[in-house]
Amino acid sequence: MKPIRVLVANYQRLKRELILSTISEYPEIEIVGEIREESDIERGVEQTRPDFLIVDLKDDDKIPTNCRQILGKYPNLKIVGIPSERSTTVCYWAALEVRAKKFEASENGLLRLLRGE
Repeated sequence: MKPIRVLVANYQRLKRELILSTISEYPEIEIVGEIREESDIERGVEQTRPDFLIVDLKDDDKIPTNCRQILGKYPNLKIVGIPSERSTTVCYWAALEVRAKKFEASENGLLRLLRGE
């Protein structure tokens, strides 16, 4: 079985070390890196290609801005946000939404579809 690749990017040293020590005990989890600075996260993801990125979640449950950009580039990545002040965490991931629209099977129907009419 392929190991679960995890990149930890929490900025508070004690919290980061706690997360690392907790998950490093499991043989199916491979810690591929540790990021200390928020500005280094995207480069770390690019270099290590983790399955999961664990980040420090600020005061609200909103996805951090740089994480939206990272999910756009790496849609298979899951980002786990761990807040300092609460006991719940949030996992973010990108999903492809498939939609369908019926149109008239004719030249005009195809042209209207292509024009967004």
